[in-house]
Amino acid sequence: MSDAGAYLEWRVTGDPDYDFTWSPLRNPHLGDPEAAARQFVEKIGASGSLANLKLMRRTVTISPWEEP
Repeated sequence: MSDAGAYLEWRVTGDPDYDFTWSPLRNPHLGDPEAAARQFVEKIGASGSLANLKLMRRTVTISPWEEP
């Protein structure tokens, strides 16, 4: 990844105590973050094993280091 730019992270939360973030920077081996998160929600939502599923996304911005 370059020193500057932006990327999307996708997060799924649910009850009881589930919280996972798909990120191309933190876990690139999981493939496309959006597709993986949506597939998870579809599969787990259909099984009913987690309640109150929420799918969220955020933009993470990377900027070059600067001297103060």
